[in-house]
Amino acid sequence: MGSPKTGLKVQKKEDWKILPDATPPSIDKGLFDRVQEVLRQNKEQRPPQIDREYLLTGHIACGSCGSPVTGSCLSRKHRYYRCRGTAPTASRGPVCKAKYMRADHLEDIVWQKVSAVLQDPQVILAELQRQSEAGTDMPQDVANLDREVSRLQRRLKEYVNQEKRLVYELRYGEITKDLVLDEINRLKKDREATRAS
Repeated sequence: MGSPKTGLKVQKKEDWKILPDATPPSIDKGLFDRVQEVLRQNKEQRPPQIDREYLLTGHIACGSCGSPVTGSCLSRKHRYYRCRGTAPTASRGPVCKAKYMRADHLEDIVWQKVSAVLQDPQVILAELQRQSEAGTDMPQDVANLDREVSRLQRRLKEYVNQEKRLVYELRYGEITKDLVLDEINRLKKDREATRAS
């Protein structure tokens, strides 16, 4: 493919000829290296200012074409997310017709879903179980999660049984009240530690 006006044709990359030093440098290498160092230091000292945050950039993809979705600001005040496939590039035109999505609205929806999952660990366990049954590669720690949850639940039941045993022993005079209170306090601390793990 080429330009019909000029008659120039695009050559295959394999046919390109590299001519080293065909264009002489406009500044010497020492000055170029010093300028690059100053630019690097300026960038480290003053990182670029980002005036808008797009929390989902890099975490979501377009539901229509699968392209990444990025943040975009319209009129310098309205935050939106848009599919990268909707914008033409140097090598192709737009590949998607997805509409802009209001950033606040989309982030609120995602946050509500994340909050719901965090408040219900069974959702996470169900997903891990589904992945395990589907044969998805999972780290060994995650694969053993169900076993660990079951072990912790058994330990919590054991605390209840131990408290009942202490009350029984107190009732029949086998131990003193102070000993029972000390032991119950110890069991409470152990139970809280187990729940936290």
